Amino acid sequence: MPYTTPKTWASGDVLTAADLNTYVRDNVAFSANPPKVRVFMSAAVNVATSTASAPTFDSERFDTDTMHSTTVNTDRITFTTAGTYLIGANLDWAANGTGSRSADFLLNGVTVIPGQTYPANTEAGFSTLQSPSTLYAFTAGQYATLRVRQNSGGAINLNTCEFYAVWVSL
Repeated sequence: MPYTTPKTWASGDVLTAADLNTYVRDNVAFSANPPKVRVFMSAAVNVATSTASAPTFDSERFDTDTMHSTTVNTDRITFTTAGTYLIGANLDWAANGTGSRSADFLLNGVTVIPGQTYPANTEAGFSTLQSPSTLYAFTAGQYATLRVRQNSGGAINLNTCEFYAVWVSL
C-alpha cells in the first residue's frame, strides 16, 4: 500500500474511521515496511580491465515493492514508489594488487550518481572490498544501475556483488 499524504483538516471536519485507516493506520503500516530491495549475483563474473560494465543480478534477498526482475533488465532497480532512497552495493573483487576498483550508480542508465573508487588491496591473497552508498530522490518509474570498473591490466573476477535500495522518506 502506498503512503498517503495526510489531508489538511479544517474546523468542523468530521474524523471518520476511513480517515483514520487511510491517514494513520495505512501510513504507519507503510512506514513499518517501506519499499526495499536487495539483489545479488549468484556466481562470480569476469570484468575486463579499463571497461565499465553493469553487473546483472539473478537472485533476490527480498523485494517488497516489485523493484527488480530476475528475468528482464536484471541490472536495474526500478523505483515504483517515489521518494528518497538509500542505495548501495557491496562488492568483493578477486585478489589482485594492481590498479583501482570503481563502483558508481547511474540514473536511468545515463546520469552518474557518484559512488567510490578504491586502490586495489595490495596485501597478498586478499580481495578488494567496496561498499558505496548514497541518498538520492527518485520519482516513480526511474531506475538505478550499478556500474563497475577496474584497471588492473587484465580481466579479474567480481566474486560477489549485492545491490540494494531502501525508501527513507518522501
